[in-house]
Amino acid sequence: MRKSRAVSTDWRMEIERSGYYPALVIDAVATALGDEDAEAFIVHHEATFDPAMEMRRHITVMLLTATRLVVCHTDEHPPTDPGGASHASTTTDSIQIGNVQSVALTRVVANPAQYTPGSLPSELVLSVNLSVNWGTAAHIDLEPAACATRPASSTTATPARSPRSPSPCA
Repeated sequence: MRKSRAVSTDWRMEIERSGYYPALVIDAVATALGDEDAEAFIVHHEATFDPAMEMRRHITVMLLTATRLVVCHTDEHPPTDPGGASHASTTTDSIQIGNVQSVALTRVVANPAQYTPGSLPSELVLSVNLSVNWGTAAHIDLEPAACATRPASSTTATPARSPRSPSPCA
């Protein structure tokens, strides 16, 4: 079987083409990849509507390296304060290839009675089933810390605290 590509082989170019916070998304993906090269990738940019019927966008980038599946997802969020700026959150996951159990591809076809073999589907949905052993995983949330005694510009990453934990500013 011969490999053929009808799409871009440059994940950075595809992220740029989406127009969705390309500097932020490219930086997050590049950081997650480290020194590894992506052998294959998918860039999925989508718009959704929140309950107030405001459009919210998000992007998912999946990259396959020789050792890992890297998944980067970025969401935009509305301002938390009236007149404030919106913000974005980016999550990256690196999954060892051995932990990928299966991959499913769903093809959505309009007017299936008139389907012609070889026609492109109207939508493709990729699902990845992972083997995760929660008994050996550790999770820590890091958040910027700013105290009244320190300038707001001197933020440092600190572990997330429970409501009963003492403040790092005390």
